[in-house]
Amino acid sequence: MKIVFDSLVFALHKFGGVTTYWNEFIRRFKQDHSDLTILTVPAGKYLNDEFIQIHSGGIKLLPEKNWPLQLLRNTSAPVAGLTAKFIFHSTYLRTSSNKNAINVVTIHDFTHQFFVKGLKQLLNYRQKKDAIKNAHGIVCISQNTLKDLYRFFPEAKEKLVTVIYNGCSDTYTSDVQTPPVVKTPEPYLLFVGARGNYKNFQFVVNVLRKSSYHLVVAGSKFTEEETKMMSEFGERVTLLNDLSDEKLRSLYQHAHAFIYPSLYEGFGIPLLEAMHCGCPVIAFNNSCIPEIMQDSPLLLENDNLGGALDVLTKLETTKYREDVIASQRANAKRFSWDKAHHEMKEFYQRCMDRTA
Repeated sequence: MKIVFDSLVFALHKFGGVTTYWNEFIRRFKQDHSDLTILTVPAGKYLNDEFIQIHSGGIKLLPEKNWPLQLLRNTSAPVAGLTAKFIFHSTYLRTSSNKNAINVVTIHDFTHQFFVKGLKQLLNYRQKKDAIKNAHGIVCISQNTLKDLYRFFPEAKEKLVTVIYNGCSDTYTSDVQTPPVVKTPEPYLLFVGARGNYKNFQFVVNVLRKSSYHLVVAGSKFTEEETKMMSEFGERVTLLNDLSDEKLRSLYQHAHAFIYPSLYEGFGIPLLEAMHCGCPVIAFNNSCIPEIMQDSPLLLENDNLGGALDVLTKLETTKYREDVIASQRANAKRFSWDKAHHEMKEFYQRCMDRTA
């Protein structure tokens, strides 16, 4: 089976769940010696040396036209020269115009439809609509994303659709203990990733105001507004950025708890990272999060400040903490990139068979 990916996402994003998704799949298709070609785009805002380092050997690279990224991302990929059926799976909502292409599209989430207004929302909607229209197969990363897909694009019910859950890097584990990255006078709460809009960072600030814990934030630099807000806590807040996976693993392993107050997610890879590292996860009962967390006692209703403070206190009790960690770690084992890779290959074959 011939498979073609593009590399758009690696030029448009420096890091994040979507780049992790594609790095993990490309690694595995490379390892099992699949007939894989990657269309390489002109260097974008992010050169992404990691992509070049990981994928430069053992994979066929085919340069795309030297067009601006915004033009490439909004046009189909011709993939010239392929005269037999092949899978085309774009990293960024594209399809191929080659008549032999079996187009597969991954839909990660609908954050633009729920939380973004104006032209950006319109452009994202149009990209999704065109990709879905031209797709032979659609992959959703959670049942909740599938539900949202049918809500916004009911025509997708006529397509071949599957749910393939994300996994978690093997780096995130409690089997390898890592020395602390930070030392704080009080146990610390951990927040990881973007903080704007639906990520609901304000909830963590509210927790800090009602407790004596330290806060460690792993992410980009504080905005001017955030800096002003953090000033009320003095030295109780530590900001770290550009962390390696090993340092992030250490932060999870030594945290009192990981707080994930997002109001919407397509999947939520940090949930798995924390659980695998033996870090209790406090999250909200919305979107896909119940699928990932299952019946965890640390799954709260949105913005339940009292509930969060209550479970943080309970986590100071050794037996309660150990039970939560054991339960969440066992739950996290349901998800793996190896399993996702196997299911993706099976789905590609179903798409090929359906168009035979």
